[in-house]
Amino acid sequence: MVVSNSANVILKNNNLFKFRPMGLVIKGVRNVTVEGNVVSAIVERETLEYDGGHIVDKGGGYSICALDSAKCTNIKVRNNIAAGVVYAGFITVGHDCGDYNKFDGNVAHSVKGLMAGHGLYFKEGPG
Repeated sequence: MVVSNSANVILKNNNLFKFRPMGLVIKGVRNVTVEGNVVSAIVERETLEYDGGHIVDKGGGYSICALDSAKCTNIKVRNNIAAGVVYAGFITVGHDCGDYNKFDGNVAHSVKGLMAGHGLYFKEGPG
């Protein structure tokens, strides 16, 4: 499921099951809350052709503002579950120190891949 270029959206208490290769993708949004969702059984693509590992396919349970350079503002991701997914349960941008109410209470388990749970990264330096 993809939410793109949107504002004032609440995604609450949804079950996303058996997607390829990502469960919930959010990009280029503002004022979005993702809360109480379950993303599970996210599997790798079987149709992707590549030559000796030169392509890394993007995959995971939740991709929160992580796929492109579109700006996201006021995003809250709380109390979600990623189970039985590839690569990482949650891939998202980092937040400023002390700003803990935006990404909290999320759980990832049974992750097949490199990141194994939470993959946090900085698109830009915090603050």
